[in-house]
Amino acid sequence: MDLFELGKQHFILLVDHWSGFFEVQELTRTTADKVIVACKVQFARHGIPDTVITDNGPQFSATEFSAFARDWQFKHLTSSPRYPQSNGRAENAVKTCKMLMTKAKAAGQDPLLAFLDWRNTPTEGLGSSPAQRLMGRRTRTLLPTHKNLLKQPINEGTRDKLAVRKSRQICHYNKTHHSLKPLKKGQAIRMKLPNATKWTLGTCTRVLDNRSYEVEGSGRKYRRNRRQLRASQERPPTPPAGMDPEIGPEQSSREPENSSIVNEPNLEHIPLLDGETSSETIGNLPRRSARTKYTPVWHKDYVMK
Repeated sequence: MDLFELGKQHFILLVDHWSGFFEVQELTRTTADKVIVACKVQFARHGIPDTVITDNGPQFSATEFSAFARDWQFKHLTSSPRYPQSNGRAENAVKTCKMLMTKAKAAGQDPLLAFLDWRNTPTEGLGSSPAQRLMGRRTRTLLPTHKNLLKQPINEGTRDKLAVRKSRQICHYNKTHHSLKPLKKGQAIRMKLPNATKWTLGTCTRVLDNRSYEVEGSGRKYRRNRRQLRASQERPPTPPAGMDPEIGPEQSSREPENSSIVNEPNLEHIPLLDGETSSETIGNLPRRSARTKYTPVWHKDYVMK
C-alpha cells in the first residue's frame, strides 16, 4: 500500500500483489488513525492479507500501525529507505491510478468508471483481467458483455444446498402466513396515513404490479403494498370535489409529512374481509342514537337560563 496526492486531495492505495487489482480511498487527513480506518474498510471487504508491504512513511512507522498489525494478525514489511523501487507494485499501481483519474477529469468523466474498465481489461501477456484474477469472473461494465463471462464459478453442491435452504425458509414462512385476496378497483379499504396510528377509510383506485395498489385517502393518492391495506365492507368514500378519479400516481400529491385523522373509528370496530379478524365486527360503523330525547320531569321545578 502507498499514499499519494493528486491536486489538493490525499489518497491511500492498496493493491493485491498477485492479481494487480487495486483499491483507492480518499483520506481527509494523512494521520495513522485515518490510514488504519481505511485499511480496515478494505480488509473487511477483501480479507486480511498475510503480508502488508509499505514504505517508511510516518503513518506506517507509527506505534498505532504496529498495534493494528498485531491485533489484526498480519505481517508488516517496509521497503528500504530512500529506495521506492522495493515497493514497486504499489508505485506502479499509484502511477496507473493517477493516470486514470487525470484523464477522466480532463474528459469530464467519472473516474470510478475508468477504474471499472481498467479492472476488466485483460493484462498484456496474461490474457486475464485483474478482476478475473481476483474474483474468478469479470464484473459488469457499460460495455456489452456476454452473460457467461459474468457468471461466478459455483460448486454444484453449494447450489443444491442453497436451494434446500430456500425451500426450508419458504416452508417455515407459509406456516404462519397466508396469501391475501387481491383488491379490486373501486373497493373500500382501510389504510394508515403517514405518521398516523388509526386506519383511514379510502378507496382502491388502481391495481398495480407486484401486489401494489394505488389508493386514495383523505383527498390524496398513495401507492401501498397489499399487506399495508385492509379490505373493508364499508361504502367507499366520495372523492373530494374537483379531484379526477383517473389521475395517475405520477400526478398525485406527495405524502404529507404530518398527517392527522379526526373522528376516525377505531380499527376494532371495522368489518374486514379476506379472513382478517378483529376483536369486534359489526355490520355498520357506530353512529349516534336515533331515539327521541325527553326533558327529565324534575327540570320543571327549575328555570333554565
